[in-house]
Amino acid sequence: MCLNDLLAGVGNAGVGVLDAICMESKWKLYLGNSTIMYPGDLIEMIVFIVHGKLEIKDSSGTSGHISDGDACCQGLLFWYLQRALSNSNTDGDKLFFPEERFLSTKSITCLTDVEVFVVEVTDLEKILTRFTKFLHTPRIEEAIKRHKMLERLHEESGSHFD
Repeated sequence: MCLNDLLAGVGNAGVGVLDAICMESKWKLYLGNSTIMYPGDLIEMIVFIVHGKLEIKDSSGTSGHISDGDACCQGLLFWYLQRALSNSNTDGDKLFFPEERFLSTKSITCLTDVEVFVVEVTDLEKILTRFTKFLHTPRIEEAIKRHKMLERLHEESGSHFD
């Protein structure tokens, strides 16, 4: 499940959402052997890898690698959507963002120097607020349900998912 799957749920507005994500993203460089996130850290950004290689390791020691063109922490978007949409007003024109935050269960370490674009939580909130009316669709709700189901299956199997 990726951002494209979710954006397909908002039809033509998906292009606008993708444009907004691109406009709000920030370029960062992480040096090899640096750790981007530890288990228990707040997940405060979605990371889109432009160049480089990351290792994602869960608490059991199971690890996977991601590289150019991949993303990590996109579960943050689904987490926000699920909570914001369940707390929105009945007209669907106002989102209420959760006070609690999304915690990492994995460590993310740079195996090489890594160039990324990140979308931070505050930028994500701006984007979701801008596209509130497009988010109240059955396809978005279905994408969130599929994401939760896939997340559970991957947790049970011990494989990487995010």
